Amino acid sequence: MFTKEYSFRYSDVDCFEKIKVSTIIDILQDISLMHSGDVGYPRDKLVSMSVAWLLLGWRIKFLSPIDKNTPIEVSTGVMSVRKFEARRKYEIYQNGKCKVIATAVWFTVNLKEMKITRPPEEIYECYESINETDNGLEFVRLRPKKLADSIGSFKVERRDIDTNKHMNNVRSVETALDFLPENMNIKELCVTYRRSLHFDEKVSVRTEHTENEYYTELVNSDNEPCVLLKIIL
Repeated sequence: MFTKEYSFRYSDVDCFEKIKVSTIIDILQDISLMHSGDVGYPRDKLVSMSVAWLLLGWRIKFLSPIDKNTPIEVSTGVMSVRKFEARRKYEIYQNGKCKVIATAVWFTVNLKEMKITRPPEEIYECYESINETDNGLEFVRLRPKKLADSIGSFKVERRDIDTNKHMNNVRSVETALDFLPENMNIKELCVTYRRSLHFDEKVSVRTEHTENEYYTELVNSDNEPCVLLKIIL
């Protein structure tokens, strides 16, 4: 497992003195890219090979609250590589106690053709050689429900755009959460990214919920669900 220590900044804490969900996702995304660099394939090298890792989605379980004043130890490892996809696992420890476990699926695209592709053989073999044991947290690929009622909308701003020239994965989740109740005690979060959202695009937020669950879709102007979230309380 590739491991790194993180400390929290003032901006990582919300008004309830809790670590933001978006901060956790940002850290998991960060360590994924750092691990890729550590095994010899930083982003710049991948771009020179016309290859990029894109994220299909997350399944994250929050086991207990995280203390904002204490550093965390974050680990990731690749559990399997299958054709176009790599399944990663994550663990977050604080003071020797596991606070968060997660699973993500990443896939490779050819940047020239913008099509899903099998990674070059040397990358494939590299990740095959460092496979970790399965963490038992199976990835859940959400399916759109095409909800009819909107609870609001927003426009994608320049600050939302990342180096892939679409709305950043973390920002899309953070923005979706802005439309849901504050201070939810989230036990599990599943996210599936289906389509990219781009600068100046108007996005509708649609949701349904029960006592213990929220399901939310970010829908583009063509009525296509682009980002799907499921929250279990």
